[in-house]
Amino acid sequence: MGDPPDSRDLGRVQRVDGPSAESIVLGLYHPTLGRRVLVFDAKAGRCGWAAERPTGEAADGFVKRLRNLLVGAATLRVEARGSRRRLWLRTRSGEEVVLTDHEHAPVLRRALDGFPLAGRRRFATEPLESDWTPSEPLPPDAPAAPSVAKDPSRDLRRRIADAKRRIDRKIRAIESDAARASKVESLRSDAGFVLANLAAAIPGSPALVALDTSTDPPAPRTVALDPARDARTHAERLFHEARRLERGAVLAQERLSLAAAEREALLALEAALDEGQPLEEVEARLESRPTRPRPRDPKAPRRPYREFLGSEDRPIHVGRSARDNDTLTTSARPNDRWLHARGRRGAHVVVPLAKGETCSAELLLDAALLAAHFSEAHADERVEIQHADRRHVHKRRGSALGAVTVTHDKTLLLRADADRLRWLLSRER
Repeated sequence: MGDPPDSRDLGRVQRVDGPSAESIVLGLYHPTLGRRVLVFDAKAGRCGWAAERPTGEAADGFVKRLRNLLVGAATLRVEARGSRRRLWLRTRSGEEVVLTDHEHAPVLRRALDGFPLAGRRRFATEPLESDWTPSEPLPPDAPAAPSVAKDPSRDLRRRIADAKRRIDRKIRAIESDAARASKVESLRSDAGFVLANLAAAIPGSPALVALDTSTDPPAPRTVALDPARDARTHAERLFHEARRLERGAVLAQERLSLAAAEREALLALEAALDEGQPLEEVEARLESRPTRPRPRDPKAPRRPYREFLGSEDRPIHVGRSARDNDTLTTSARPNDRWLHARGRRGAHVVVPLAKGETCSAELLLDAALLAAHFSEAHADERVEIQHADRRHVHKRRGSALGAVTVTHDKTLLLRADADRLRWLLSRER
């Protein structure tokens, strides 16, 4: 570590650290000399340059106060008297302050009145008007502080690290959603118990108390009720909540597998950088990753359907709600193919087709998988899917939302295909 020259422009303070109780480290920037590290070591009585920033203890109150005052300050000069040193600085507000040492402890004092601002062990008492002299300049043959070369991959690594943090947060949120599926069996058990003991339910009561015959030996059991609903309605609500959580768990597992695959891809990019692969190739792979869909333009009209790409990159439209099902179906063209899970509540699915075109078997299978997935039958191994030309699907006046009448329809017995479904869900536009 060499002494700094007697200069009135050592640079501006960009960073302040205190790796030990006897030292202060200033990160400086000079327009000509670049970034440098100045170490004020009270124990050694030195104030000079360092090739690397020393590390050590976390910042205490003294260092934090130094940061608030000195970041952005200009370093003016270093003065010496014997083995002691002091550093003059001018803050952003124009005030001159002095960083000095006393009994091997750095202390900050105001140049105007000589009183210390803060200290670690003992306050300095040395008057400012004493016989301090400028430090000797840096010897001509002393090695200059080496400039730290910027890692060309640093920005790319930071972008990858930011993407990993986002994925990790997403994975934690999905795992939290999936954990809620543990309530499914309990909800169904309570719903079945309530239905089996409707005669024992008292209207307006907050709980149902009856003998549970499913245990051996039978024992009394209490299930909370909603006093505003009758027992049967409450049981139906419990079944509905169980189905909702079960559907959410299936979706959560699919989302979790996609997020895990994305994280593995990011780890592969980091490994590619470590192996020295060209930055252009790694950046191209990072840019080609599937990203989250852009937020919808608030001025753009809302679409009543979600769009997925099936085989041959053909679009498949899936209704978002019962009202959207009506809009999707009634606005489809007569030749479009319409699909729905037979006898189950779920989304209407439409495959847009050109006039005179028929739906291929692969595309029909993709649409059927989506119709089953976005229905109550999503967890079944086999699902009956009805399909017909849109011209044979009619919305009767006064019918319920999503209810239609279908003629000339066909039935497809669909087997679950988790891999193909996962592929379809990843191709939402």
